[in-house]
Amino acid sequence: MALPPATWAAPAPPAVAKAPTPAECGNWAVHMLHEMMSPDPPAVIGAHVQQSIAVITQGVGGVAAPAWFMPAIAGALAPINARLDQLSAQLLRMEARSVNYKVIFADVAGQNLPLSPLPLVAPVGANPIGALPGPAGVYFPATANEVNSLTEVQLNALAAFYGVLFDGPTVGDRRTAFRSFVALV
Repeated sequence: MALPPATWAAPAPPAVAKAPTPAECGNWAVHMLHEMMSPDPPAVIGAHVQQSIAVITQGVGGVAAPAWFMPAIAGALAPINARLDQLSAQLLRMEARSVNYKVIFADVAGQNLPLSPLPLVAPVGANPIGALPGPAGVYFPATANEVNSLTEVQLNALAAFYGVLFDGPTVGDRRTAFRSFVALV
């Protein structure tokens, strides 16, 4: 479904006190989406969105929106929120990989800086998007030096947590695959 052009104006609230129709609620919802995508400062966007939400949820003239409306909005927003969660986790993973990439150069200079664990960007098993290995009970090496002492069991646990295979014929090869995964090589 294509959104109307950004210049589209919000519908005026009805002059009489009556519950908004589905079409009126839909128009306000579309207007709210345009407000959220606006280049205006966040405070202005926030005020406009709050006004739109008030009209949608409280209705016009004190008459509440239909009972079906809020569940419909929640259902429509669920996939958007899920995608935002995934994008947020991807951004955090990119930041962690960037830090980890720099750590290898510091490690060469003998600084042995901490590694950043990577969050999940998709659910793996019982672990949701954004989960980190430590809180899930999976050991993550604290520094680049600790990667060199990862055991087979620890590598298997990390592989299961991330849903990837750190493959290689030897433990050393698997450690190298892990380094590549966290952007150390």
